[in-house]
Amino acid sequence: QLKFSSYVMTGFARSFVIMFMYLSLQNPDDYIDRVTGTGNESAFELQMNRYFEKDIHFTAIIILIKNYQAMEGLFGFDNLNKLLDEMGHYLVGACGRQNVFRTSFDTFSIIAVGTQGEIWNLCKTLDARFMGIWCEKDLDIIIDSGVIAIDYPEKFGSFEDFVSMKSYLIKTA
Repeated sequence: QLKFSSYVMTGFARSFVIMFMYLSLQNPDDYIDRVTGTGNESAFELQMNRYFEKDIHFTAIIILIKNYQAMEGLFGFDNLNKLLDEMGHYLVGACGRQNVFRTSFDTFSIIAVGTQGEIWNLCKTLDARFMGIWCEKDLDIIIDSGVIAIDYPEKFGSFEDFVSMKSYLIKTA
């Protein structure tokens, strides 16, 4: 083992990767939000890291649902979950399943690739829809929301940079 330690480490690393792949296949819900059916924060980080590795320019669009706790108290937990599911379906239809993530209880995140004009139009469309009326059962719900767009690599260079910038922008929004 001392003479061929690199073989031992390589074998261990391969075993670890195979075990991780097996566990990921056995637990597909690890990357899916159970309420909306979209990707969760772990899937978002994984997808962003893929874009970082390939050096693909993209825009992270964040949709913040303001006053989430008050809405939960007003409409009830089940109605709010149904509303979030409807929002997730809308976003998947607009942006594609692999690009939409629910990254927090009150936040959706989208990874968008395109020209600056296409991204701007997408942000305006999303903002208009989220400010519009959402119907759930007999309720017409108007959401107070905000849409934030952050460009890679112009505004952030890593997932950690993105998280800190997102936190700052949400606090000031």
